[in-house]
Amino acid sequence: MKSFDRVFESCPGKTFFVYGAEPFQGAEFCDVLKLKAKDQGIAERLVFEVSTKECWHKISVELDSLSLFASKRLIEIYPEVRTLKDGKETLDKILNRSNSDVLLLKVGHLDFKEKKSSWFSMLSNKCITLCFDQPTLNEMPEWISERFASYDKKVSREAAGLIAERTEGNLMSTAHEIEKLVLLIDSESITLSKVVDSVLDGAQFSIYDYRDSLLKGDLRRSVKIITYLKNVGVEPLVVNWIIRKELRDLAQLLVRHADGESFSAIFKSLRIWGDRLDLLKTALRRGNVNSWFELLIESSNIGLTIKGASDGDPWEKLGLLTVRACSLCPD
Repeated sequence: MKSFDRVFESCPGKTFFVYGAEPFQGAEFCDVLKLKAKDQGIAERLVFEVSTKECWHKISVELDSLSLFASKRLIEIYPEVRTLKDGKETLDKILNRSNSDVLLLKVGHLDFKEKKSSWFSMLSNKCITLCFDQPTLNEMPEWISERFASYDKKVSREAAGLIAERTEGNLMSTAHEIEKLVLLIDSESITLSKVVDSVLDGAQFSIYDYRDSLLKGDLRRSVKIITYLKNVGVEPLVVNWIIRKELRDLAQLLVRHADGESFSAIFKSLRIWGDRLDLLKTALRRGNVNSWFELLIESSNIGLTIKGASDGDPWEKLGLLTVRACSLCPD
């Protein structure tokens, strides 16, 4: 990964201490480090798993028995956290060895107390230290953007948000989804519409057809399209995500307009233009801020149903939301 390349370029060294609760990024970094070592002519790997105090002694003995004139090695140590206190002396000895070996020490999650320990202080001071924790939901779009950038692709904020919601923050699933989209979308720019289109390649109706008919208030067409989308296997999460975005913008438009802003200024600040601007204007003529907020809350509740946190059939609920949205009357 190019993001890891920046780590090696900005922090040249031969000792690496990796920790954190999120396993995918840590494992990926270790894989990249192994490839880097191989590229540097390091063919020999010594791998140690540490579960007891005696394991540290065996590591010390084995490393001492190796010839000083042996080829460079990649030494990988994977200790259980509870053993690190006993291994401090051995680790200090390894870190002060005057040779060209590359050392990788990897552990999992560390709590506050463990980060205040003397062994943590020693490792973080003497090694290139990397922490890989689970990104928050708000941080996921940035992680996704960096991931696409490693493939020389640029993803829009909206597309990254949809991908994050579909994968629910699981980094391995997110990485696989990004790899799939890179193969499916032959463009340097990954937009929301391209991500959605990749789900519905060759379909008679698209999710945007559904969105447009709903904003127009065309009940018959909207019901027809959402039924089609369900039958062809589209994920209800994708449909709900698109609609929730429109409902959120409608509610925001009306709230800000009530505070004295002009619609034209709000449209510009939200980067709404073209056909979508006309569709939202049409929708604004139906209902009021309370009715659109009620539908936004309903869409959020459908999201809970999709994730299994609430009972019910998400498609049935989406159908009811469609009827309510299309049946709003002008004030």
